[in-house]
Amino acid sequence: MKNNFRDYLTFNKRERNGVFVLVSIIALLILYLNFSESFFENEKADFTSFDSIVLASKEIFKEPVTQQVEEQVVVASEKEKTKTVYFNFDPNGLPEADWKRLGLSEKQIKTIKNFESKGGKFHKKEDLKKIYGIKEQQYKI
Repeated sequence: MKNNFRDYLTFNKRERNGVFVLVSIIALLILYLNFSESFFENEKADFTSFDSIVLASKEIFKEPVTQQVEEQVVVASEKEKTKTVYFNFDPNGLPEADWKRLGLSEKQIKTIKNFESKGGKFHKKEDLKKIYGIKEQQYKI
């Protein structure tokens, strides 16, 4: 029992050398981190010119960008409202033109057609929710 306990707590020569090297590296790193500040100067960065450029660019691009984005959102929402036509349908084998009448984009229609070409079927109306690219809001409509 004493020998088993002793085997776990003793190191051979190679292990002692490894521990010595690790402790030496740790000690050197601690010394370097404590005394490196006195050897190197900390230079303060001057950001005044950068700040003035940022402020100038904000003033130049502030109004036009926000107006353009708002206009694009309004146009997109108007397009979606005018395209949507409601009718009863079976999604299995529905032609692309009818998907467009429902207000889906080309990418969404392509995803649905790819699903059908791989052998996918819609068994219940909740299966449309699982199609990647169809948003919850579009499904509810």
